[in-house]
Amino acid sequence: MPLALLLRRPYGPSGWAFARGLRAARIFWRSHQHLNVPRSYPCTVDGQPLDLGRWIRERRREPARLTREQLEALEALDMRWT
Repeated sequence: MPLALLLRRPYGPSGWAFARGLRAARIFWRSHQHLNVPRSYPCTVDGQPLDLGRWIRERRREPARLTREQLEALEALDMRWT
């Protein structure tokens, strides 16, 4: 189950950052049924601001830096890589 990543406690700062972004992406996807997030789409996750549009762009730009589990979680939300 790819989105099981949302259920586990993240490990390390990068794990926490990815988990925050993934939660925001899932919320956006549930409302819009896609991840074509506008360039500057502000949102708040865990009481902290997050530029979701930028976060998505950065993941698309360097998918090789993601773990297999992270890739699968984003693909479960129908992430388009191009």
